[in-house]
Amino acid sequence: MRQLLPGELTQHRAMMLRWRLHAMAAKVVKTGRQLFVKLKAKHRTLLEQVLIALKTFEPRPV
Repeated sequence: MRQLLPGELTQHRAMMLRWRLHAMAAKVVKTGRQLFVKLKAKHRTLLEQVLIALKTFEPRPV
């Protein structure tokens, strides 16, 4: 898990990482047929980094 995270978060424990991701203040806005999630810029970059790392993750063969 730590290998997937951005550099500044690799030393944190799992509980702290979970808290940082769950404690993001966000607002869900629906206009017409579109759904938006509004976040602060620093939260958005963190979330994007984690999602990109998860998408590119390839587990080792067993």
